[in-house]
Amino acid sequence: MFAGREKYDAEQFADALQRFRSADAIMKVPSTRLWVARAEQKLGRWVEARATYQSLLDMPERKPSEPEAFVTAREEAKQKLAELDDLLPQLTLELVGASATEVEVRVGDEVWGADKLGVAVQLNPGRYDIQARTKDGQSQLPSQTVELGQEARQTLRLAFPARSSAVPTPGANPPPPKPAPTDSAEGFQVSPVAWVGFAVGGAGLIVGSVFGGLALSDSSELDCPDDLCPREQEDLFNRTQTFSHVSTAGFVVAGVGLALGVIGLTVLSGPEESDVGLTLTPGGAWVTGAF
Repeated sequence: MFAGREKYDAEQFADALQRFRSADAIMKVPSTRLWVARAEQKLGRWVEARATYQSLLDMPERKPSEPEAFVTAREEAKQKLAELDDLLPQLTLELVGASATEVEVRVGDEVWGADKLGVAVQLNPGRYDIQARTKDGQSQLPSQTVELGQEARQTLRLAFPARSSAVPTPGANPPPPKPAPTDSAEGFQVSPVAWVGFAVGGAGLIVGSVFGGLALSDSSELDCPDDLCPREQEDLFNRTQTFSHVSTAGFVVAGVGLALGVIGLTVLSGPEESDVGLTLTPGGAWVTGAF
C-alpha cells in the first residue's frame, strides 16, 4: 500500500492502481478497496470506479464495531457514487424494425446484449463508434459515432428496414406439388399381338426345323437319278416331298409370326392399353383394334 500511495501522490495513477489492486486482493477490506476506486477515477475509468465503490459498500460490516478507517471508506464511497451517477454520461439505444434478440450491436469494442438495449447505460466520457446489424446478415446499418461528455444523456435510434416475410393467407389453396419424375419404362404394357406373334413364330420355327430335318434324312436314302425313282422308293419319295412342304410352310408361318411380334412390341405396346385383337382364319391372320 505504501508503494501505491507514493505512485498516487506522484500522479502515476496506472502504477498506483496496479499496486492497490495487488494489496486489495490480499487484504480485501474497505480501506484498500477505496484506493483502487480512487485510482480508477483519476484514470477516467468512471464506470469501473463506480462499480468498485459499489463493491466496497457491499462488503459485510464487521460487528459489533468497525475500525474508523473502514467507516470513513464507506462514507466516501457513498458520496462518490452519488457524484458519479450525476457525472457519468448515459446512452440509450432504441431499436426500430427489429427485436433485441435479432440484432448484434457493438459500441466501441464491446458487444451489447439484449440487457443493454432500450435502457440507459452509463459510459465513460469519450467517443464511441456504434455498429448494428441483424444476426442473419440481411441488414446492416451505417456506422455512427457519438461523443459523450460529462452528464450527457443521449438517445440514439437504430432503425432497421422492414423485412418482408411470406405469410400464407388463411384459407388460400397451397400451390400444387410438383409432379415426381416418372420412369418411362414404368407401367409399360406389351401388346397381346406381340405375345401371339412371337409364339406363332416360335412354333413355326420348330415345325420347319423338325420337318426339314426329316426331309433331309429321307432324301439321303433316295436313289433317283435324273429325278426318276424306282417303284420301290415311290413311298419314300412322296414322304420326303410332304416333309419338305410342311417344313417350308413352317418357316413361312415363323416369318409371319415374328414380323407380327415385332409390330406388336414396337407399335402396339406402350404405357396405355390398346383395344387390339388378333383374328386367325384359314386365309391368314388379321389384326383389328383402335390405336
